[in-house]
Amino acid sequence: MSGGSNGRFAQTFVETSPNSWAEADLTGLAAGQRVSLDEAAGDKKGPIGIAAAVSADAPEQPAADGAGNSGQSGGGSENKGGAAETPKRQTRVVVFGDSDFAANAALGVSGNRDLFLNTVNWLAQQENLISIRPREAEDRRVTLTAERQRLTFYLSVLIIPGLVIAAGIATWWRRR
Repeated sequence: MSGGSNGRFAQTFVETSPNSWAEADLTGLAAGQRVSLDEAAGDKKGPIGIAAAVSADAPEQPAADGAGNSGQSGGGSENKGGAAETPKRQTRVVVFGDSDFAANAALGVSGNRDLFLNTVNWLAQQENLISIRPREAEDRRVTLTAERQRLTFYLSVLIIPGLVIAAGIATWWRRR
């Protein structure tokens, strides 16, 4: 990887498929013209990274004189013979190439909700909350009018069983 700063590099974690490409002719694309992969014109063949993350250790904050936590309880745990085990603070940045995946219309499509929530949890240093959540059951109720309910009742209770019985009687009559 090149282009890193101070030893930090962006790590791509969302990519397009190998069949995609990055179009160089944006004016033609905006005008609605037909586009195709043309590497001679500057198009880049996929996979193309569309989301990246960078993290770096946060600089240590010097303790202010006399403002330390000496004598104060730290949530009930005591430090016995060692340095306090505080989580290492980090600065974290995530960049997405587009924000439509987190819009209401696309949030439930193809894991977008998990991607967004897991990204926020990673940024907040809450790795224990990162997961793939189970899908919620969809509401699949069938709403019928009174006329359709009667038709469904007659069809399933009287007409179809009646046809089966009639076919059985006709077969029995022919074989007799």
